[in-house]
Amino acid sequence: MENSFAGTRLLMAACVALALSACSSLDHLPFIGESGPAAPEQPKDATRYVCKGGSSFYVRMLGKDNAAWVIFPDREVRFEKSATNLAGQYSNGSAVLEMNGDQASIKDEADTKYAECKVAGSSTAKNERH
Repeated sequence: MENSFAGTRLLMAACVALALSACSSLDHLPFIGESGPAAPEQPKDATRYVCKGGSSFYVRMLGKDNAAWVIFPDREVRFEKSATNLAGQYSNGSAVLEMNGDQASIKDEADTKYAECKVAGSSTAKNERH
């Protein structure tokens, strides 16, 4: 009988070890707690813009500045250099990205979605934060 009990304990220990080894991380176990989502990292070769009101986005210039890849928190959009060849103006057909030095804005038809945006870290961008 004692041999049967020792065998059961050994089998239970093996099952627990097997179950725990299947977990890629112990952070997901309910009794350990949540560490929260990781902070988003800045995309490589991108510049972060902080806008009036606290919104922000990243811009990565493509192909000798012939296009701009705009990275929002929930999506990414490519803007092509404006057909009018205005310096610092890019469009995706429905919205316009205007860049001038360390400032940028994105206009969607008549509405400016991202206004008075400054390069993050510049003294003017730090003053915009509340």
